[in-house]
Amino acid sequence: MLNDLIRGLERDWRRGVHHVTPGDESVAAMIGLDRAAPGYDWCGLARPVDPLGYEVVIQVTFQGFGEFIAEDGTHSELGQGRLFAAVIPSAHRYRRPSRSPCWYFWWCQIRHPEAVARIEGAIDQFGHVYDIALAGPLFVAMKELSSRVRRSAHEDALAIERDVLVTAIEFQRLAQAAGGRRDPRWDAERPLRERVMRDLRHPPSLGELAAACGCSESAFCHRFRAATGMSPVRFVTEVRLEAVRQALRTSDAALATIADEHGFADANHLCKVFRRHCGQSPGAWRSARA
Repeated sequence: MLNDLIRGLERDWRRGVHHVTPGDESVAAMIGLDRAAPGYDWCGLARPVDPLGYEVVIQVTFQGFGEFIAEDGTHSELGQGRLFAAVIPSAHRYRRPSRSPCWYFWWCQIRHPEAVARIEGAIDQFGHVYDIALAGPLFVAMKELSSRVRRSAHEDALAIERDVLVTAIEFQRLAQAAGGRRDPRWDAERPLRERVMRDLRHPPSLGELAAACGCSESAFCHRFRAATGMSPVRFVTEVRLEAVRQALRTSDAALATIADEHGFADANHLCKVFRRHCGQSPGAWRSARA
């Protein structure tokens, strides 16, 4: 089965040729196949901080093995069917040890702010390295993203954003399952997203969200972060900014109008929040896609 998967991916990708989504740099995704040469040793601090924000990399080993060294110095062997995830830049390393006969892997690198926050939160809670089922949901999500990125069609920007978020969500679920801390009886993410989208002008307060779930604010924050990898406030902001990006992409409305329709005090407030989360102003973001 593994060989069939590799052959299928090799039909789609030329080894050593990497593909990047066009247009939306705040939702950029790269994905590809590589063979690490002897002596391959990559430091997570080697790349300067991107002005558009942090990125995450997810890498799955197909043949041979590599080694991942976390910020705290923990070493993990990356054999067949093992993956690691890491934030770039951060103080980690991954390399092909001298004793490794080869290291053949499939990697995915993404920049989307909500996806980065989800994966970073899962890493902080549960760690960097996991076993992956090669027919499981995360692998399937990465294959879907791979196919979308390979086509690199501008009109697929929304679909690419969706596939990036699905990949991040499936990584969260994998990490939570491996960590054994997921509470299957409590899932606030979908109802919270629906509640925010129902009235973007008036996003719910933390107290209102906690009361709706019948718990204190501190308990709600703890349980929501455990389930999603981010705080409720960060999640609400990301949902609103996702709607703002869609409005910028599909309409000519003034920034003041978009700010009012999405619950921001004014255009200046929207610009500050958008720049902090997306790495550039709404106007620059819209102009780049004109």
